[in-house]
Amino acid sequence: MASARLAVDIGGTYQSIRARDSQYANRDLRDLVKESPVAQAFGNDYALGQFVVRKQWDSGLSFVSATGVVRQDIDETYDATPEDGPPTLFRQKSRISLLSNENRLAYDMDGGLSWVVGTSLVRNDDRLKRSSGAGMC
Repeated sequence: MASARLAVDIGGTYQSIRARDSQYANRDLRDLVKESPVAQAFGNDYALGQFVVRKQWDSGLSFVSATGVVRQDIDETYDATPEDGPPTLFRQKSRISLLSNENRLAYDMDGGLSWVVGTSLVRNDDRLKRSSGAGMC
């Protein structure tokens, strides 16, 4: 009976960025000052998870299954104030989801020949919501 080696890898990443206002300054103003009637806040949350299973048999047969999941939420606020107009905001929210999966079975034969059979799935969903107006401030 052939022995089998099994390996499982699990990983993840999370990052969250927040700012109460934009990161630019007006060149014509003093000491890194920004002239805008509204704050331009933003946020960005990013999460990634992965799961990989590998199995190797002494016979030359191997199996790999790799799955990854990603989610990103982005909230942005921009100054859309018209010249000599009331303070106005433009807001944009993005929600991005991604799922990826690959499975493959491979066999290495004597004489340098081999075969591989597998499946792959990728699903991506990106939703965008925008709004603008003077009453949003």
